[in-house]
Amino acid sequence: MKAILLSSLVAVLCCSCNSYLYLPAETQPSNVEITYEHGAPTAIRSEYNGADVYVDLSSEGNSNMNLRVYLQNNSDSAFTFIPENLLLTGFDATGKKARFRVFEADEYRRIKRNQRIAIGAVVIAATITTAAIIANNTDNHSHPGDYSYYDNNWALWSSSITPPIIINCPVNYIAPKDGLVRRQTIYPGEVLQGSIKIRGKQAFLDKLLVELSVNGAYHKFVFDRRVKR
Repeated sequence: MKAILLSSLVAVLCCSCNSYLYLPAETQPSNVEITYEHGAPTAIRSEYNGADVYVDLSSEGNSNMNLRVYLQNNSDSAFTFIPENLLLTGFDATGKKARFRVFEADEYRRIKRNQRIAIGAVVIAATITTAAIIANNTDNHSHPGDYSYYDNNWALWSSSITPPIIINCPVNYIAPKDGLVRRQTIYPGEVLQGSIKIRGKQAFLDKLLVELSVNGAYHKFVFDRRVKR
């Protein structure tokens, strides 16, 4: 039992250590351009059908993926953006493809809350087990009774919202407090920025195709490499 608890804790910690940024492919669909930061490719921009869209893609481990979206309505009418309509397809080295799961914002929050509860239980149990082992092997049978360190560091295992793609914010700027994009009506001149959470599949990360539905048209972006942050 002790080994299981400690192994579970180590596995959780190891999974959260690998943070990746996905790099845009050199060849992109039409109406798409790659943006650079300090000479390195980062975000991808698409202007089409009255919408100006920037995206970048990152992940914690192989499966917890984060698509940041910056969307400006340059048309003369309002439209509704529905993040769950995002399509993300992964390809393996042979060209075989698989569709990744896209989370609705509140669903993702519920999942992360349950994960934090489960991780907290594992951490506390592992701490108690470790304290018991130490107590059994020393003359002093005292043990640490403050678990606030683990309670306050759940962020080690939860994916965080990264800084904005664009710093110069317009007046009509929509940014959810928790960073997660939900269904939103965007009026002319307004900007929406936030993240969409996705569950990846490790075997299908050789190339990634993002298709984002905006104002009745799909903006397509391709990523084909990743680097550790």
